[in-house]
Amino acid sequence: MVIISSNGTSQRQGWWERSIFRDCRYNPARRKAPGELPADRPLSIRIMLESNTRHLEASTAEDVPPRSWACIVAAAEAMSAHLFSNGSVALRVVSDPEIRALNKQFRSTDRVTDVLSFPNGAGQGGDIALSWDTTLRQAVANGNQPEEEACALIAHGLLHLAGYDHDTDESDARMQAATIDLLRHAQIEVSTFGH
Repeated sequence: MVIISSNGTSQRQGWWERSIFRDCRYNPARRKAPGELPADRPLSIRIMLESNTRHLEASTAEDVPPRSWACIVAAAEAMSAHLFSNGSVALRVVSDPEIRALNKQFRSTDRVTDVLSFPNGAGQGGDIALSWDTTLRQAVANGNQPEEEACALIAHGLLHLAGYDHDTDESDARMQAATIDLLRHAQIEVSTFGH
């Protein structure tokens, strides 16, 4: 989504800024002076990791190790550029409760899932939400490193943005093969991923 301000400048806005994530973004106006924090309340800090490239806007407040984050972002950028030469993708890595809320809000399905895709309607990208909690569980179950599992799920989500689906056995096999091919383009090798 592109927002045009009153002075004529434009700014891309990811789906999380239009949804439940809008309050997660850093906002200097919400900062409190040191004396305004209750003395009996422990201070909690969440670090937001962000990356912006030509084809990818990525962010997370989850506990993704920096090396894993760098690998995930590099692979997601390569795959996004390969699929959407004239588009871009907004990737948000979230927790299980956050992806469950999104799944309920946008798909009327009240359960945790691994990845959700929101096409932009123009066939040139869109938004992806990836659950880091689910990614970690599935990585162990599938014998993958967390960043490999994340990249496979992102590839799966990107293919949904490109119009692929897996509602029949034939389309599922085609999508699985396309996912593996897309991962190879990003130099990621996995044989099994997801549920």
